[in-house]
Amino acid sequence: MNEPFHNHELSTAPINSAHLSDQCRIEVFILTYERPEFFELALKSILAQDYGNFCVIVSDNSVSDRTQNIVEKFVDSRIVYRRRKPSLPPMQHFNQILNEVSADYFMLFHDDDVMLPGCLNSLMHGYFRQKNIAAVGGNSAIIIKNFVCHGKLFIGSGKNVLVRNPRELLMRYFLTLYNSPFPSYLYYRPAVGDLRLPTDLGKHADVIFLAEVARRGNILMLPEVVMHYRLHESQDSAAYSFKDRRIFVNWVVGKRYFKICSPEIRFYRLIGLMQKLRKRSCNKPRLTIRLLTALAVQYVKHFRLQFFFLFIRLAQRILQNWYLQRKIANANHERGL
Repeated sequence: MNEPFHNHELSTAPINSAHLSDQCRIEVFILTYERPEFFELALKSILAQDYGNFCVIVSDNSVSDRTQNIVEKFVDSRIVYRRRKPSLPPMQHFNQILNEVSADYFMLFHDDDVMLPGCLNSLMHGYFRQKNIAAVGGNSAIIIKNFVCHGKLFIGSGKNVLVRNPRELLMRYFLTLYNSPFPSYLYYRPAVGDLRLPTDLGKHADVIFLAEVARRGNILMLPEVVMHYRLHESQDSAAYSFKDRRIFVNWVVGKRYFKICSPEIRFYRLIGLMQKLRKRSCNKPRLTIRLLTALAVQYVKHFRLQFFFLFIRLAQRILQNWYLQRKIANANHERGL
């Protein structure tokens, strides 16, 4: 049985950060693997937080000693270093950390992202604004090739989003409304309990984990930007995988959150097709527009009007991404890179 978790009462009064720091300890885990050039920046950004009661646990899954050498340069009692020997597979690495959590509140932060000032305070405040919160996530600006872009990963109406069950979270994921990025979540350990990331369900294990968290309590997504989320080619999520998407859809259908013929699943499959087309035509915007128009005409008969507008939003995202990539390429060319 999972340990029952408490209910925070709704509050509109100002929250005293110092009082929170005295009572609510946070463990921030940095999962790192052979990315010392990004890791040091991530570590510095966490140590710069003004929240008073937290520690940083570096979970080094690397083969080399480069990350360890960086940690040894820091003289800070808040840093705990743990070396994984031998290195663990990615999902087992996550689960090993979940086994080691001792504080009531914890984060699973990535070694290539950057935490902005006030991040921990903002996330902790979320627990005292709503009831039955199991996790609080924030918004993120995007870093592409060391350029901070104006686009945000989680686009909303500027208001907090309260996800009350797995279906609501998965619907946002399927319809490209986007959720808070995975490393931005601050979890409440008694609510997470014995949940672990599945090791046999592909690279969508993080979404499945969040869906299971949403089954145990509410998830609050904040519209404010609390971190920089880095996009680069070495990310596992950067590679399109039809097999992983099929495994994910089968899991969703098996849990009876959606039917295989539901508009949400069909829209998700359409997005997958468009992602493949984007890679083939990213340097040909006119071809991309023609393909998007043809797909829109084909699918608009099968979706409600709101799905059509989501389709248009996705098309805008694809063209915006192409524009940003060209802008970065031109900047690199001018610098002679």
